[in-house]
Amino acid sequence: MTRLAISFACEKKLPSKDGSPNDYRLPDFTVNFEGDTYYWEHLGMLSVPSYKEKWDRKYKWYKTNGYVERLITSEDRPDGSISSPEIERLARKHILMEDDE
Repeated sequence: MTRLAISFACEKKLPSKDGSPNDYRLPDFTVNFEGDTYYWEHLGMLSVPSYKEKWDRKYKWYKTNGYVERLITSEDRPDGSISSPEIERLARKHILMEDDE
């Protein structure tokens, strides 16, 4: 994302809406761009039931705490690899607000 001039931090603490010090999540990436903040989760093992269950709980937390509108997700390919062009496409679409071509 640095190629697109988008700054980000890894696993930056994200508090719950009630501010409880023990209720927070660590998004894979917190992205800041032109005054807006986004939360990016890369889902690497959705085929593993325990990982999927954990992700489902985390997604519910994002939704309950009002962050889901700023949540971006990406996934590994079926072979476990990461598609850099797909990551860039998602960044352009959701952060830079560019239209898909």
